[in-house]
Amino acid sequence: MKMMIADNEYMSRHIIMQLFSDSTCEIVLVNTEEEAWQHLDSEDPPRLLILDAKMPKLDAMEMCRKIRERRGARPPYIILCVPQNSRTNLITGLDAGADEFIIKPLNRDELRARVRVALRWLDKEEQLSHVIQGWRVMLDNLPFGVAALDQGDEFLRVNRVFVDLLGYGMKDVVGKNLLGGTLRRNADLARVRDAIRNNRPFDWVEMEVFRKDGSKRTLVVWGRPIKAGELVFQIVTATE
Repeated sequence: MKMMIADNEYMSRHIIMQLFSDSTCEIVLVNTEEEAWQHLDSEDPPRLLILDAKMPKLDAMEMCRKIRERRGARPPYIILCVPQNSRTNLITGLDAGADEFIIKPLNRDELRARVRVALRWLDKEEQLSHVIQGWRVMLDNLPFGVAALDQGDEFLRVNRVFVDLLGYGMKDVVGKNLLGGTLRRNADLARVRDAIRNNRPFDWVEMEVFRKDGSKRTLVVWGRPIKAGELVFQIVTATE
């Protein structure tokens, strides 16, 4: 696992490197925001970030906010380093999305303890990720399409069969509002939107849909309200 350190103070970097030189973590040092994002956008991004709140070429608060706003990416664990007696920076950093903080100058024992907490959290998150991946594999192997939407009609979770029935790719559907473009009849669109807004289920309704290539297809659709974070409604589709 990679640990990214953004701190331009020699002593702080020396302490961190010394503490974790024998660990299984691969340590990555960055001095600028550009360098940090290059690592975060790589195929193997760092999972633990230690960010100095006072670096001249890296806005740690803004970076925290941008990381938390990203959809789809697995969120890293962020430890924010703040100057002593700087309560404002501490509160701002936690509000921006930092998971933990540590006061500078760094205390070796405290830093080691906070990193242990972070690694335990990341281990649990990794286990959960494997469970979720197992569910996704199961959903993709079902013989019917499944999709979950938010209150704004965006598709946030879909399985492979669902996108194949519509003739789209996965990236064309996730995070997009396609109801108006795919449901051919106004009555079908109104039924689904009414069910989402009013938490109302429906069963075995034949609906005509437009596929990506412009062709039309008739599907049998079921709808069920769900409550799982942003997800509020689930639809299941199958051919006639």
